[in-house]
Amino acid sequence: MNSELEKFRVGKWVVTPKLNKMQHVSTSSVHIVTPKVMALLTILIANRNSPLSVDDLAQLVWPNRSVSDNSVYQAVAMLRKVLNEDSDIDYIERISSQGYRLSTEIDVCNFDTKLVENKPKLQSLLLIGAAILVLVVMLAIHVLSTKKQINSDSDPHFEAVSLAKHLAKSKLPERITKAKQIYTEVLEVSPEHTVAMSGLCNTYMALSIYGSFPESLVDASCRPLLSKALELDGNNPDVLASLARLETLSRRFDQAKVYFDRALSLSNHSPMLWHWYGRFHREKNNLDEALEAHLKAFKLAPNNPTVLRGLAYTYLNRRDLKNARKYFERSVEIAPHVKHIALYQLDFYLLNMQRVQEYKV
Repeated sequence: MNSELEKFRVGKWVVTPKLNKMQHVSTSSVHIVTPKVMALLTILIANRNSPLSVDDLAQLVWPNRSVSDNSVYQAVAMLRKVLNEDSDIDYIERISSQGYRLSTEIDVCNFDTKLVENKPKLQSLLLIGAAILVLVVMLAIHVLSTKKQINSDSDPHFEAVSLAKHLAKSKLPERITKAKQIYTEVLEVSPEHTVAMSGLCNTYMALSIYGSFPESLVDASCRPLLSKALELDGNNPDVLASLARLETLSRRFDQAKVYFDRALSLSNHSPMLWHWYGRFHREKNNLDEALEAHLKAFKLAPNNPTVLRGLAYTYLNRRDLKNARKYFERSVEIAPHVKHIALYQLDFYLLNMQRVQEYKV
């Protein structure tokens, strides 16, 4: 695709490169992106059959300049946020160990509809066949890669870690504590097991909500684990999301934004990542962005009580008391044993004698 064209279509978007403009064909939503984000889009289109690494993108988007990987991650996240608006398809794919490319499910064509209609039928069939072949190959690679990752022979702690992950999903303190114990035992044997590091941190966070672990100790307990895990695996979305959470709660928003951009460029299908991205925007009083993120988290995990409380508080901040109470009550129905539940109720309901009796300092 020639980037000098005045207009062209990418999926549901009409793109005008000279104006850095992107307009959705159905909703007429318009976004003016930065020149570098537009350059990134045209480069991905020009190389749509070949994944481009972070280094490749840095050289192509910022020629003759030295830029950090975070600049690339941020540009990818910004472009992905626009393209994925009102879409069930992830426009930008990340191919493991290769880089980024435009999804093969996305059509790219000249905005001149006559030109599109006059394309030879044989060429269209060949393109469809090639796309199917690429999808089959990528599916085979994904299946083989997944099998390798979950093979118990490749990870001697596979069974223990799998059990810990299952237990940690529970909202019962005793099960989360058991998961914490398993992760600790794994790290005693394999101190560089990144999944166990991230998992152990998640148990600290969960116990601060559902158990007796002090919230004030979460940062000190998690940060050393996550910092080491990041050194060992800098592209782990779970680790990046947890670090972004810590920075958000510490109100170090600039560093939190770096971690969020990087995590979202790697994966945008994690409900907790979107939940904490919403919390990040809520803390900064960006309530429209907060609601958008929390709704994405809700769509991915509609029965997660933490996600539901985040959505409830966002509606509360927007003074939409009806929806705020609706999602808060849903969270209580699913997890009535949350620590400080009586205190949370005071944010959504008027104080009465029953709530006074339920609340214990």
